[in-house]
Amino acid sequence: MLMICPMGSAISRYYGCRPTVIGGGITAAVGLAAASQVRALWHLYTCMALVGIGMGICLVPSMVIIQYYFDKQLARVNGIAMSGVGVGMFTLSPLLHLLCEHFGWKGALLISASIISNLCLCGALFRPSQLEKEYQSRRKDSKEVKADVDGYEFTQEIPRTNTAAISDLLQCDLICNNGPLAFFLVVSLLFGFGYYSAFLFLVAHAIDIGITEMTASFLLSIAGLCSLTGRLSHGFLIDLGFLSAANLYTISICMCGFCCLVYPLSNYYVTLAIFTAIFGFFSGIMNSLVPIVPKELVDDNRVSGAVGLVCFMEGVGTLLGVYIMGALYDATGNYTYSFYSAGFALCLGAILMLVEPCMRRLCAKIKSLHHQEQPAWC
Repeated sequence: MLMICPMGSAISRYYGCRPTVIGGGITAAVGLAAASQVRALWHLYTCMALVGIGMGICLVPSMVIIQYYFDKQLARVNGIAMSGVGVGMFTLSPLLHLLCEHFGWKGALLISASIISNLCLCGALFRPSQLEKEYQSRRKDSKEVKADVDGYEFTQEIPRTNTAAISDLLQCDLICNNGPLAFFLVVSLLFGFGYYSAFLFLVAHAIDIGITEMTASFLLSIAGLCSLTGRLSHGFLIDLGFLSAANLYTISICMCGFCCLVYPLSNYYVTLAIFTAIFGFFSGIMNSLVPIVPKELVDDNRVSGAVGLVCFMEGVGTLLGVYIMGALYDATGNYTYSFYSAGFALCLGAILMLVEPCMRRLCAKIKSLHHQEQPAWC
């Protein structure tokens, strides 16, 4: 899902947030409905891939639409909007279990498809912003040029290669021309490596040390509830000026890394629950800041492309993290080194977040010493 986000960003910049979310909702609902009728495993893989594509297309426009309408209290409003993820983590797992018991897995998938189809209704409420209209107007004007020959005015379309058009839609130039964003993309890769992998193996680790399966599953509910709390509360710190979004992100990723490092040392359910609560709280803050931090690094009209790239790097990190942590478990027979690798990745991300402002100040110092233009990468 996350690796499809640049596509969702490009489509939303081309057509707008409203039709993009409606199209993504239809795609995801069709994928779930089709999954209820599968007769082979590869059919299920195909349908779930379709669901992931639809959800990935919806994700970026759902995050950036808020930034088109809010400025002064953006972090607070974004936290309220992102709190729905925490509610879903807390409620959907028991709901799906209940649906499977009463309607079977096919009925549960059909009901889930009907729930997902409400994305279309939500997308229909995304009123096109002035920034979207201005971008689409500039894009149209940039493709055409007016000329006057012998008193006759005509409009000629400027030919563009497919590579140039795709690069412009995905805004790939942001990676090369924006040093702070490039740093944050690397941090996002490390975040995806550590956060999603640790979250995935948390219950399995609890069962592995002797905790019952039902009791271990409550760890996810604890993480979901604390994630909801973090998403709702962090906006006040930023909007009141106590911390910047980047500094709060640095603290949060450091705390998540610390929790991953102490997980292998926790042999009792109480200690696991405490560190899971801390992990859920700060991970909720980190996820809510994903669309906020890029806004501090790029122009307003390029936030959508930056958020899409950040989500893509998180997806790459997730794929690498799940594979590596699974391989470490197969090699050692426990999750000790798996959580150590996740904690190391998250702490390394925190270090890079601390280094980035130093690099920016170094670029400014070089500019002042040599009296020349600041490098584009800075």
